[in-house]
Amino acid sequence: LTVWMTRQILRPAEELERSPNDMEQMNESAGEESLRDALTGLGNHRAFQEELDRELEWYQRYQVPVALLLIDLDDLKLVNDSKGHAAGDELLRDMGRLVREVARYADRAFRIGGDEFAVLMPHTDAEGAVQVANRLLERALQGRDGRPIPFSGGISACPQYATTRTQLYAQAEA
Repeated sequence: LTVWMTRQILRPAEELERSPNDMEQMNESAGEESLRDALTGLGNHRAFQEELDRELEWYQRYQVPVALLLIDLDDLKLVNDSKGHAAGDELLRDMGRLVREVARYADRAFRIGGDEFAVLMPHTDAEGAVQVANRLLERALQGRDGRPIPFSGGISACPQYATTRTQLYAQAEA
């Protein structure tokens, strides 16, 4: 009886001891999920803004260049209207997969809007970004099921063409 009573007292104590660790892990997991786009698995707009700020800070402090590739899916509205939103979502997932496959290890990929994607490329100039964009174009032309995935893209680089968030984004958007 004494052993049973001791176990009954110790079991809740052990659970309480584990509880802060579990809560910390759950909090970390929720924080990571809040920065991820649920449809594509890429970083979301908030994650993009935070990473862009970090990269520009690295440039200001250590002169580390960074390039930005903005991607806009063409005809997503047409796909949604003609084939339904499920087909549009599949197109977004396919583009997310292509971006993830083409991005280099150090690059960070994001879905920043309805049909917009971004790739931040630290330690990269505009020429390096063009190479990544060309690889993406080659893969997108192969497409899925033999149909290409049409997109438009723009590139900017810090410090080559811009040194602020606004300049970098506007240059790539143009």
